[in-house]
Amino acid sequence: MRTLLALASLTVLIGAGVVGCGDDTTAASADMTMGADLHAAGGDMAKMNCSQLLTCVGACTSQTCAGTCIAGASSTAVSKAGALAQCIAGVCGTGDGGSGACMSPTDNMPTCTQCENAAVATGPCGTAYATCQADM
Repeated sequence: MRTLLALASLTVLIGAGVVGCGDDTTAASADMTMGADLHAAGGDMAKMNCSQLLTCVGACTSQTCAGTCIAGASSTAVSKAGALAQCIAGVCGTGDGGSGACMSPTDNMPTCTQCENAAVATGPCGTAYATCQADM
């Protein structure tokens, strides 16, 4: 679940046009990082649904990977996952009204993970999570 906070911040950055085009291709060494395995997307050129997007982002260890997952998802999936991520950030983040259990989008402390899990399982984000899981 900690990657949901990363997804929320990345979704905001993409929406604002901060992340995306404009990669510097003049670097002296090639970037050989491997993107996310998008085989879960199904047939050729199929876009991931929300549940698949969460699985993809959950396997990521970088914002670049999460961005690759988002790029491979349908706009509906990104919207539903973004709503879920924003709900969790509102409950567990440091913003106004948040518990502060998660200090950053990449926080992997046990208190953050527990807050995220509780927000989805029995808290206010359960409906957003169920909506995402039902996305086909």
